[in-house]
Formats: sequence, structure tokens, C-alpha cells
Amino acid sequence: PENSQDTRRQGILRVSVIDVGQGDAICIETPSGRVVVIDCGPVLPVPDIARRVLVPFLSRRGIHRIDHLILTHAHSDHLGGCRGLVESLAVGSVISASPAALGLAFRLGCDTASAHAGEILQLESSVRFYVLSPERTARRYGAAQADGGNHQSVVIQVRYGETAILLAGDAETEEESRMADRFGEMMRSDVLKVAHHGAATGTTAGFLRRVAPRIAVLSVGRENRFSHPSDSVIMRLESTVDTVLRTDRDGAIVLESDGSRLGIVEWRGREYDD
Repeated sequence: PENSQDTRRQGILRVSVIDVGQGDAICIETPSGRVVVIDCGPVLPVPDIARRVLVPFLSRRGIHRIDHLILTHAHSDHLGGCRGLVESLAVGSVISASPAALGLAFRLGCDTASAHAGEILQLESSVRFYVLSPERTARRYGAAQADGGNHQSVVIQVRYGETAILLAGDAETEEESRMADRFGEMMRSDVLKVAHHGAATGTTAGFLRRVAPRIAVLSVGRENRFSHPSDSVIMRLESTVDTVLRTDRDGAIVLESDGSRLGIVEWRGREYDD
């Protein structure tokens, strides 16, 4: 079935960083009503997070079909809800650079496609998804490569008109440096979804200078066992970024762009509030 337009505003790109605890799940709705979901939450502590959190969230948006599901890599805090999501909603294709993630999607009966740095996913004339990482020829990591480690994490920059949102997956310092070297000024973005839940393994001062975001968003679980986000990362963000938002404190974070301006949507007490 087609997605409902009832809850959408014409000409608006909407990006929702869903509160899934210690994991990632992001829903992108394009101005024409196409839907891309990036990652689908952790395996624990909420059993079947897709049916309990993601599907209800999407249903409230009138979303019955996902055009593309992008799995950044094959760690359980990013694809824990994959099975439940695929079994609950129609999914056009699953995209990843991780053989393990693509293998899971294939076993679930999905069409699959790989994604590597330099490729572009264009759903409509005004919205482009630029793949910034990983490189197709990235160095091998032995056993870590097979499980789709952070070095394989897909990094996406979403551009709509004059606005840009950088979704950094779980990229670490080496990947950040390589992206900055290859893409240069193209890295500049209004919003940065901070890599790896704010871990100290990334979000360096140099990377922040290159991206120069106004808004930083962290998808992170309350009182998580990894002590994410790192104090050092938070200090760097607070000294360079106008607004720092966190799902563990702020709940779901919703952004909207009309192609010229990008802002934060205050949704509490309105369409998402149960």
C-alpha cells in the first residue's frame, strides 16, 4: 500500500531520530512521500523493538511501506529490529555495505543492494542521499570484516535544497579522517547525527570543524553500560555546536527542512504523544 500523506506537509523533508535506547533508528520522509529507514534499533533491552516501537511510530505517520531500509552495519544495536520490521511492513529494498547485514536481509526475502563511498541514491529530483563511507576498497580487518564492524558503517549525507544532514552511523576516527580528505567542503552539514552514540572512538575536533553543524543529535540509551556518550565528545560538541540533542534526555528528535531552512520540531503533546 501507498503511504498516507495526511500527516505530511507539502515540500517538507522530515527526519526522525527515534528513541530506541542504546541503538540507532532513523526515519526519513521525502517531500513526495518516499520513506527511507536507516537502522532498526537494538536487540535488547526491549524484545521485538520493531513491533513495540518502530512499527507504531511509523504507523502514526501513516507509513505502511518503506522504500529503502539502509542497514549501516551488522551490529545488533543497529539491526536488532530488522526481522520484525520486514515481517510487519513492505520493504522495497535493503541497502548495506556489510555482507553480514545483506545476508540477513536476503534470508528474510528482501531485495538487496550494496552501498559504498561516492554512490548516490536519488529518490526524487530534489533529495539526494550521498554515500560517504565505507570505501569499496577499504582495508581488510580479518574476522571483524565478516561481522560488519564499525569500519564498514555506511555514512549518509541527505541533501535537500540548501540543507544537509550527515548521518554518521558508527564511523570511527580513521573513517572520519578519510571522508574529510576525500569529500572536503562537501562534508558541511546543518545537522550531524553523531557517530557511535557519542563514543570516544570518533567525533574528533577536526571532523567537527569540517562538518561545522549547527545541531548535533546523539542516539543513546539511558544509563547504558558503555557510558556513552563520552565526556570528551560532549565537551567538543558543546564548544562548537549551537544545539546538542540526545534521545536519552529528549526522546525522539524530529527535524524538518523546506529546502532553505532546517529546524527542530516540537512534537510532544501532538501527533506522536500517546
